[in-house]
Amino acid sequence: MASKEKNIIAPPDFDNLRVIGINSALADYKLVWLLNERLSIKLTRQDDLVHNEGIYPYYHCSAEENGPSYGLLAVSYDKKSMLNFKPRLDYLFIMRDESLIVRINAMFDRIRTLSGVNYAFLMDGYMERLRPALYEVENYDTTLVIRQRQRNSPEHAKEKIRQRNILLGL
Repeated sequence: MASKEKNIIAPPDFDNLRVIGINSALADYKLVWLLNERLSIKLTRQDDLVHNEGIYPYYHCSAEENGPSYGLLAVSYDKKSMLNFKPRLDYLFIMRDESLIVRINAMFDRIRTLSGVNYAFLMDGYMERLRPALYEVENYDTTLVIRQRQRNSPEHAKEKIRQRNILLGL
């Protein structure tokens, strides 16, 4: 009897991921500015993440394809919260890198000392509770990469030129 192959979708791997939970009354853009300045990174605003009818700001930066990437997700926004934690979390700072162990403590100390940050803590023991939010970010990051590739494609450039020509009446 022939065996049937099953298509199994593996869940995302969060092994090279570290998360810092942040409580802060700062607006997301102010916190991003402080993080960019203090950590020498370049978080930029992406499309908002939508989860259970809530809209949550998301910032992302990635140095290179296999290099470190960082994200900041506002998990409390407009009186809605994606995660229920005690003490309350306002943001998740997500770091994806193979060499995180070397830099995590220095980055954590810098984040904790930012003015406007009430407290910050490593979320290593809470990864199971964070999975829903991390799945959302992982799916978002995947579509973000796909969109960037599409924007860089020749077909996309041709379509933009065609739309511009229609507007100009050419």
